[in-house]
Amino acid sequence: MNDFIGSDPQGSWRLKITNSGSAGTLQNWTLRLKSNVPFNCKPIGCAQAVPAAVGDTLTVARSGGADVRLNWGSVGSADYNVWRSADAQFATARFVGASGGATTLLDAGAQALPGMHFYLVRSVNSCRWESP
Repeated sequence: MNDFIGSDPQGSWRLKITNSGSAGTLQNWTLRLKSNVPFNCKPIGCAQAVPAAVGDTLTVARSGGADVRLNWGSVGSADYNVWRSADAQFATARFVGASGGATTLLDAGAQALPGMHFYLVRSVNSCRWESP
């Protein structure tokens, strides 16, 4: 992937996967892109830019004996999506829910989950595009 550093991200891209080893069947694959450089794009068919990131405003607290309450700072988005993962890189993230524009969400029953979990909140515009 280092060959792509500094390349223009706009335009058409093609991903080619080859199997140079033993025969097999591709069951699943994921491509994740991460950028330390802020970007601003206007998705086709959407007059809105990608919404602003929520940043480091998330707080997580127990709520009652079984639930987890999440709160975060507003960035003025139409909605917020909440994700939970057992790993800090969110390779196996699970969608918890959408807040409907509120800056709080209750993750029902989350205290009963085994192990440690991480949360990520992404702002969403009216075209359903998530922030980075």
